[in-house]
Amino acid sequence: MAVEVSESRAAQEEILPPVVVPGADPATKSKWYRWRRDGRALLAYLLDAEVHTFAFSVAANAIISFIPFIVLLYTLSRSVFHSTMMVTVVGDMVHYFLPSNQEFVAASPLRRCRATACRPSPS
Repeated sequence: MAVEVSESRAAQEEILPPVVVPGADPATKSKWYRWRRDGRALLAYLLDAEVHTFAFSVAANAIISFIPFIVLLYTLSRSVFHSTMMVTVVGDMVHYFLPSNQEFVAASPLRRCRATACRPSPS
């Protein structure tokens, strides 16, 4: 009996055609379709100046935000956790992430940390 009810309900439902929104591009006219179909459009997009400007902006922001992040890690490790081992690990991380010829940049925060705040407090 239950099978007959579900079959009759399916027969009564009407299948509607897809709704077409006026002004919308069909899938064959989208930029993703063109890039897959024709590599020249992708190459033209990659050679556009806007793409390089955006990529430079993302890279510059990543580099600029790296130094404050390192300062934050040094501050947390020495002021909040009072751990010289964490300071050493952050220093090793800075040596790993910076180029090999940037010894001054990598060594300066660690030297300052060892000279001032990494000493045990007198209390």
